[in-house]
Amino acid sequence: MVSFRFPAAERLKDCREFRRIYQQGRTFTGEWMKIIVAPSSQLSRRVGVVCGKAISRKSVTRNRIKRRLRECFRLQKRLLKPGMDLVIIANSRPGGALPEFDQLTAEFISLCKKAGITYS
Repeated sequence: MVSFRFPAAERLKDCREFRRIYQQGRTFTGEWMKIIVAPSSQLSRRVGVVCGKAISRKSVTRNRIKRRLRECFRLQKRLLKPGMDLVIIANSRPGGALPEFDQLTAEFISLCKKAGITYS
């Protein structure tokens, strides 16, 4: 049975890890998000999600977007090659429109394929 858990070991939390990915990683931009991909010394896939105040002044909205982006990663992580660190950055949209979950998932898969970090 495939595990869809999202343990703490798969989360980027340290400021130094984010800085390393920003400096060494490759960037791929879509309509709703930007991902930065960098190789990792670990064999797991790790992710960090960033959603700045330019998206929304309301923390409730920013946290909702971050939860949706983390969920995209959690459900699609089995398609990603191990040994990669990802930072997902939410893009701001005029008018504050929130994307549907299906749109986010499709764009996340598309950007990961463009980055060459998927198996298919």
